[in-house]
This record gives sequence, structure tokens and C-alpha cells, in this order.
Amino acid sequence: MSYFGNLSQKQYKYSINLLSRIGFTDSKLRYEYLRNINSLNSNFYEHLGYSKPECIDELLKEVEIKKNLHELKIKKPDNDYITATDIASFNFCPASYAISRSFEIESDKNEIRKFLGAEFHETLRLIDKSIPDGYSDEQLYDPDILENEKVTKIKNCELIFSGHTTDMVLFKNEEENFVGQPDYIFKDPNGDFFVVEEKFKFLNVRHKEIENHAIGMKDFYRKNPDLWEENETIKRNKNSFFSNHILQVESYIQYIKEYPIKYGVLIYWYYDFHGGKNNVPGFGNVAKVHSVTVKVIKRNDHLSLLRETKNSITKLVSNEELEFDQKVNPIKCAACSVNKYCGHKTNNFKDLTMPYSKKYLELKKVGFYD
Repeated sequence: MSYFGNLSQKQYKYSINLLSRIGFTDSKLRYEYLRNINSLNSNFYEHLGYSKPECIDELLKEVEIKKNLHELKIKKPDNDYITATDIASFNFCPASYAISRSFEIESDKNEIRKFLGAEFHETLRLIDKSIPDGYSDEQLYDPDILENEKVTKIKNCELIFSGHTTDMVLFKNEEENFVGQPDYIFKDPNGDFFVVEEKFKFLNVRHKEIENHAIGMKDFYRKNPDLWEENETIKRNKNSFFSNHILQVESYIQYIKEYPIKYGVLIYWYYDFHGGKNNVPGFGNVAKVHSVTVKVIKRNDHLSLLRETKNSITKLVSNEELEFDQKVNPIKCAACSVNKYCGHKTNNFKDLTMPYSKKYLELKKVGFYD
């Protein structure tokens, strides 16, 4: 008998034992977390030339980290300002934010997503793209993306500022103790200034084919129900914009004082890989954008949540203990780049400190499950 398609019964029980040592006591949460860390990478890392990572190895690495807490390197505070990225990170998960600000995190495969996102941000961005040698726009974008009405409308506006240039211009607001740099500032035909933030999200092109009722896919997913469920979930969420990204845009709207920003635009570029493996130096693969969604964010629509988030960050960095009232999401926790350093994913703690307390990371003594 196998579990999740690749774990034997013995491997499954061993994984459950490791998760119990890490601190998972709720059987349902433990099962869902294991299922997600086991399946998370199958659609992503296979394109990068990796074999599907064994979840047992990942869990063993976490246990090893937590067996040697004295070896954790404490990160020194880097600045006194609250950044737009801080606001987005805290809203995504306060524990993840505290961990990232507390420890020097060893890189692992989860961080490859972040690295590629940064690389694609320079290669496939809305303006001033850096197309790899030997490729054209048409090879890196589906035709309907190049002709997308909303994207074209933005690009036809007057470009006022473009981030990610050699001149690292940061917008500082001393009154709000804020610093940030949006991807772009434009002026529209009405004379109104607006900011644009773009994000790159991996989405297997098979999901798009499902949406378009591709011929022959039903049989494939009938034989692979887990992938069908995953695709259905992604379809439901595809037009959902994450609150942390929305708050990042709202922070630019509110706190940039050099221009009277009236509204913001959030762009999600959905990419997949094509062209085989290891064919572009630095990438190993070429990303091709096959879908895009756009959201307009009006000034003050999220001001209350922005202020609440910013105040909570201020308290936390001032060494005040915060209440941790986040609902644990095993999908989000499995994908988090600092999950091996986290105790809050077990849903055992209702408080949060920074620096992130090592009490959250203590291993539990458990017997082996038969």
C-alpha cells in the first residue's frame, strides 16, 4: 500500500513520527501538512531538473535544525524603517516575518521559487524587459498576453518612475517611518498618478488547458485525482489576489509623498517552463507567461488593515509580545521558505515574540507509531 502515490506504509508512519516530534498533535493538521510538503514540488521542480524531493529528507533536516538550536545564527537588525516588503511579509504570516528577521536562514529548495521569481522579475517585467539572448517576446509570452487589453492600457500611460534600475531610488516617509520602492509609477490620460506592482507565480500550463477544456485531459486527471483536485483549487484561486500584495500596493499609495498617488494596480503574471532543461545559463529553463490577471486598488480601500498591520510590526520589533491568532493553513505553511524554523505551523502557540523565541522550536519526545 502506498500513500500520496510515492510513500510506502512504513515511510508514511515514519513521516508521521517525525511530524509528531516536531510538535504536530492534531492528526488532521499533521496529515494535511505531510500531504502538502510531499506534493508541493512535483509540478515545479521536475522542470528544473530535480527529482521529486523526498518529504522524509525535508522533515529530517527540520529535526536536525531543532536538535541544534544553539547553532542558529541570530540576524542583526538592518534598519529602523518599516518597508513595504515588511508589511507584505507580516500580513502573509507574522511568524514567518519574525523568523526571517530573527535568524540567518540556510537556503533550501523552497527558496528556489523566490530566486526564480526575482530573476523572472527582471526578465519578463512589464517595462524594460531583459530578454535572454536568442529569444523574443513572442517566445516568452503567449500571443493573448502580448495583446492583453488591460496590460496594453497600462503600458500606454506615461512612465514616471521605474524601480529595479541601477539607481536604487527609495521613497522615504520620515513621518510614517516608511521606506519602499514600487515597480512603477505611471500617469494616466486623466493626469492621475498610480503605482504598479507585478508578481510572478508558477502555474503549470496544464491548469490553463483544463480551463480551456483541453481534449484528452479528462482521462489523465481521472487517473490522477490528486492533480485534478489541485487544478480545481488553483482554478478557484486564480483570480484571487493575496492580501499581503494588496497591502504592499496600499502602502505605496498612502506613504509615497513625492507624487499624489491616486490608485494602484496589481499584476499577476502566471508562468510555466518550456524549451527543455538547462537551455539558458542562469535559469536552467525558460519561463513562458501564459496568463495574466490585473486588479485595480483604490486609495483607502485597505487603509484600516494597513494601519493595523504597521502598528503590529512596530510593537513586535519593539520587543512586545503579540497575540498570534492566525489560522494555520497547511498549504501555505508547506510552501513557506522558513517552515523548518517555525513552531507556529503546529498550531500550539498563541503568542509571538521577536527575536523568534527558541521555545517555539523545541522537539517533543514521542514513541514510534506502529
